[in-house]
Amino acid sequence: MLSVSGTQLLVHYSGGGTDSVAFQAGDPTSARLLGASDADSDGHAEVFVQVDQGAAQQVSTLFRYVGGHLRLVTLDGKQATLAYGGSTGYVASWSCRPSSSPNAALATATGPSTGPNVYKLTVTNYQFDGTRLVTLSTRTLAPAGLDTLPIDHDAVSGKAGCGPVLLGQ
Repeated sequence: MLSVSGTQLLVHYSGGGTDSVAFQAGDPTSARLLGASDADSDGHAEVFVQVDQGAAQQVSTLFRYVGGHLRLVTLDGKQATLAYGGSTGYVASWSCRPSSSPNAALATATGPSTGPNVYKLTVTNYQFDGTRLVTLSTRTLAPAGLDTLPIDHDAVSGKAGCGPVLLGQ
């Protein structure tokens, strides 16, 4: 069973045992569990928690089962953050198992607006190394209209997010 209390992810394993993992949140009262899904097909589900939100954008972090315990995932030595949503000036999305990069566990797509409803995205693919996210590749795409942005969705669900973990829900 999974739950969030303030800035703690609480885990009660079906076979017994528990973990309590601390994380940072913009507003601890708004942190919430998004769900769990096996992002890298290793047989253990990663856990996703929303840790911040603004008017049009949300930020999540993730946890990974390593060494018999659920642990916070880092990127460049800090808590990994996955932004999603956007506004007229910026858009962001992420997904697990991106269909265009079969070796990647996660992909992010973020970028500024370059004109009315036109955005220039940077897509970054990641894999796990223990509790760290490691960059596999980064590419910047040509500006495109909001309705035609080439955002790579989860190869399993066909949507942004990770399997049953849907963004913006």
